[in-house]
Amino acid sequence: MQKLVLIFIFIFLFSFLEAEIIQVGNGTLTNQSLPIESFRSYSYSQQVYPATLINRAGNISSISFQYSIVSNHFLQNNGEWKVWLGHTSRQTLSTFVPIDSLILVYDGVLTNTNFSGGLPGEGWLQINFTTPFYFNNEENLLIAVDENSPGGSSTSDEFLCTAAQVVRGIVYTDININPDPANPPVPPIENFFFARNAYPNVKLEFTSTGYLPTQPVPANGATGISINTGLSWQSSASSFDLYLGTSIDNLTLLAQNLNTTEWYPYEPFQLWHTYYWQVIAHQGENTYSGPIWSFTTAGLGIGAPQNLSGYYISGRVELNWEPPQNGNPILYRLYKNGNFFAVSYNLSYQDTEVCVGQSYYYNVRAENAIGEISDPSNTVTVHIPENIPHLILEESFEECSPFSGSIAQWQNLDIDLSETWS
Repeated sequence: MQKLVLIFIFIFLFSFLEAEIIQVGNGTLTNQSLPIESFRSYSYSQQVYPATLINRAGNISSISFQYSIVSNHFLQNNGEWKVWLGHTSRQTLSTFVPIDSLILVYDGVLTNTNFSGGLPGEGWLQINFTTPFYFNNEENLLIAVDENSPGGSSTSDEFLCTAAQVVRGIVYTDININPDPANPPVPPIENFFFARNAYPNVKLEFTSTGYLPTQPVPANGATGISINTGLSWQSSASSFDLYLGTSIDNLTLLAQNLNTTEWYPYEPFQLWHTYYWQVIAHQGENTYSGPIWSFTTAGLGIGAPQNLSGYYISGRVELNWEPPQNGNPILYRLYKNGNFFAVSYNLSYQDTEVCVGQSYYYNVRAENAIGEISDPSNTVTVHIPENIPHLILEESFEECSPFSGSIAQWQNLDIDLSETWS
């Protein structure tokens, strides 16, 4: 008996250390039809959870929704569920996120064992995933739920929700029509589509030390990384293969059968390059492919060109600027009306591709030997006048003989008495 108690304690502690539960929402809102409308036969819903409310990256192995069920036939009429998870930049919902951008994590029929408080009763409906979903905590979490059982249960069968200031949940629900998540109805649809300033209370179970590689260092998308950095990740698998490259579509196997969760290159990375990398974990005969991560190394640094000026003269725009205060540029990239159009290896440029009556705005960026491009200089605007005056000061006087005489008012001083110089 004592051995059984010790084994139970060990399993409990191991499970506790292996998983972390994060709950988002503790409200008691009802009548929101999220994540399903139990009274109607069919539902398809999406709900978004901001990353700031989760504040955790890692593998989600299950989700749970808080329920309060009073009927005896809820499970019979509301038991066929499909659940998708995905990342989204949306903070609010007005239309459904395309299903092909999400990952199907559950497709099955619920049983009484999924309900912590039994049925009827109150508690949490837990849905376990066959394959964990990696949440990056950089974008927001989107959960889509499709309920496909014909028939409905009581109007008092509820999932509890938390109020939000913006629309965090949308749902289409119908007695007769089962919506297709791949081609969902387009709102607005009166009496069938609902947008809710609320989201279902949810528990996210994070598996802290699963086999799927997570928690990369450098962090995914990090910039300004030292060229001497190493790579590390989290996983409890027994061995790893590491792929790396400068193109996301062309990664090279650099290390195989690593038995540690870190790797250091023999040579430093190149300055100011974006690298993509992926870790493939192996445990027994199973393979766990991590996501493709990226980071960008630091560069030499280069400042923006200074004091750009521009003016129109004789069918061209003259541009002049001063070098940046830091860095060593090898060329300057010129932009007109927001578009790159020329390169200069000097501190000036003449733009002859201009039209009368138009206004152009210019800025300049510096580029160094490793391809770093600076922030833009100040912007100048040059207007090309429609009527260009014949300016006498543009003509040369070098070949004219000197002359003098008394100047009467409005007297023509041209030697040949012409009205213009020639």
